[in-house]
Amino acid sequence: MANKGHSIVEKRISYQGTGRILKKTHVWVLSTEPGPHAKTKSAPLGVILRDVLKFADNAREVKYILTNKVVCVNSNRIKNSRFPVGIFDVLELKDSGKSYRVFYDSKGYINLKELEKGYKKVRYSIISKKTVLKKNRIQVSLDNGYNFLFDVKDAKGKYNLRDGAVFDYEKKKVVDIIPFAKGTTVYIIAGPHISKSGTIKEIIKGALGKRPEVVIEGNNETLRTVSDYVHVVPNDF
Repeated sequence: MANKGHSIVEKRISYQGTGRILKKTHVWVLSTEPGPHAKTKSAPLGVILRDVLKFADNAREVKYILTNKVVCVNSNRIKNSRFPVGIFDVLELKDSGKSYRVFYDSKGYINLKELEKGYKKVRYSIISKKTVLKKNRIQVSLDNGYNFLFDVKDAKGKYNLRDGAVFDYEKKKVVDIIPFAKGTTVYIIAGPHISKSGTIKEIIKGALGKRPEVVIEGNNETLRTVSDYVHVVPNDF
């Protein structure tokens, strides 16, 4: 049997994305295509426009909006309704002048916060990989898919895994690096404390069969969670 490729739709009842949708009103929903975010940690742009923002009633209206209006994700115009939108991405609707940054709610669904005019055109990223190359060069990879090259001398003691990177998506460059350390502000992106934020009080190293954890203080409470569940952000995020 021939391979038909990836389906553009999936059943609503088994939907695993982060867009909050009604699962029993219809049979099908748009499926997320491969991109900068995992399927289980993002939602298709079409689902956000139709089911989250309520700017459309059906897939045809979503297609019309993306074709005839200017809809950007991190300053890149997107016409594909299946494009994955995830945490800290900035959704811009040029024709209406509205912009939104992606956060999570307490259930792990996408929560869009409208941005005021004059907002900083940056995305909060983290360093996901660091690779030593030939000719004394180091490649630093961000979670949004961008890679940067540095000399070994310039990168010594810098650009460590899980460090935060403030990425200017218009100039396509990193404007600030925030170390993953005590006193750093973090936002929880998974686990039972998802959507909460605070300051790192303690970093607990992992042991055999146990992942590293962090102790976070914020909003008059102390939380403890796995270090992979936190995302470094600026203090004024």
